[in-house]
Amino acid sequence: MDRKVISEAELLEFINQKLHGLVFPVDYRNYRFTEIVRLQLEDRDGVNWSGANYEVDGIADNKCKPVLENIIKDARTKYNVE
Repeated sequence: MDRKVISEAELLEFINQKLHGLVFPVDYRNYRFTEIVRLQLEDRDGVNWSGANYEVDGIADNKCKPVLENIIKDARTKYNVE
């Protein structure tokens, strides 16, 4: 699959917009992705990044981890980082 190549800033903006658009079951506005975890080489799927670090204001809710992972999984199918 061809992935669009974008800057790290553009990728962070994309995944944070997806995250901040969610409100159920948790208000995700307190969460933010802060940094893309780059790979030295593309993985077997042709992706050159593996995930993103995030921060949360307050206490993290255990329900959030699968949501964060799904946002990353979706973005990895669409984008590579410059």
